[in-house]
Amino acid sequence: MNSTIVNNNIEDTFPVSDQQQRMIKFIGGRTDSYYSMIESFILNGPLDIQALKTALIRVLDRHDVLRAIYPEEHQVYKLVGSGLDIIDIIWNEEKDIVFPSCEDALATGIEALTLPMKLDVEPPLRTWLTRVGNNSTVLIVCGHHLVFDAWTFMLFYEDLENNTIFSSKYAATRPLESLRESIWCVLLSPQGDDIACLAEPQGDYMACLAEPVEV
Repeated sequence: MNSTIVNNNIEDTFPVSDQQQRMIKFIGGRTDSYYSMIESFILNGPLDIQALKTALIRVLDRHDVLRAIYPEEHQVYKLVGSGLDIIDIIWNEEKDIVFPSCEDALATGIEALTLPMKLDVEPPLRTWLTRVGNNSTVLIVCGHHLVFDAWTFMLFYEDLENNTIFSSKYAATRPLESLRESIWCVLLSPQGDDIACLAEPQGDYMACLAEPVEV
């Protein structure tokens, strides 16, 4: 995992909502691992990872609560920079480990993302991604309930899809469409394996929702 960030030069602070105040009081501070939502995906097919990372930067710039911290001393959230400033805190790409299977990658990624969030020094969003073999990518998204619920996750995926720019080689595919649809539509895999496919393949691309993995 990357280091946390605190930018004390940013003066943009905003009051938290009543619901956020209650949650902060309930968890008893700013360090929490219980109220996090995690969704895991196996992306089968060509994927431009740099384009996905660039899209995430744009989404962060659009939504200030995704690039904010929650200081201990006040009932406010505080912006910590632009999407580009904090992308290396939120984006965790595993390049050094060669995983024998998607299941092994999922177990490692979920274990990494479920470490307690220190909400006073890091934004309430984490992502973890790695290649598996030549044709699959494991993507895991973790958001804290201070910002995320099932509905806002759907909006996050839709915004991420709309901001993803692919090279001409992949121009005919829509690689994140199934992530957005996964909130509402989970279908059985036509391959008969243990992975639930979320949508019909788009060209040579398919996204699948990973089954829960024990860690």
